[in-house]
Amino acid sequence: MIYLLWALINLALIIYFLSICIKAIKLVRQELGLFATVIFVIGLLSFCGHNNDKNSNSNQTKNWTFTSSDSLSQDMSSFLRVKLQDNLISKYEIMLDYGKDKNNINVPISAFPSTNGFTAGTEWKPISISVYKTNDNTKFQYYVAGCVEWNLLGVNVYTQNKMFKGTVSIEKK
Repeated sequence: MIYLLWALINLALIIYFLSICIKAIKLVRQELGLFATVIFVIGLLSFCGHNNDKNSNSNQTKNWTFTSSDSLSQDMSSFLRVKLQDNLISKYEIMLDYGKDKNNINVPISAFPSTNGFTAGTEWKPISISVYKTNDNTKFQYYVAGCVEWNLLGVNVYTQNKMFKGTVSIEKK
């Protein structure tokens, strides 16, 4: 519920900010003219599109690799979807790729994080994903560490550490 409330607060502030910008543009046009208005709008748009995080590449999802696929048998690998957190408007998951080694034992190959739903004002940033095989050949054990950044109008207000661990069963086909 807090995720929904935070998203609504962010949306309300964005709408309010946009209405202030429209009024400011009208005022600049009246007082300073069309050329100043165009420069003002270009300046506002440049600030809106600026990303301060130099190390962030938001277009590419980080992939954690556990085993080289060369060491596995030639069978097709399979995917598991592991739900870490499911709140009212979004969910955090990891997608787990696994296969069988030469001894017919299920082995995790790689994992990558996934966020689904409406995430206005929050951003899930996984730091570490570990997946281990268990003694039972039908289960994997996982550990995921990361943080949720709570942003207000794009400014980080709070960073919440998150840790998930559990066991996931492999579905028989």
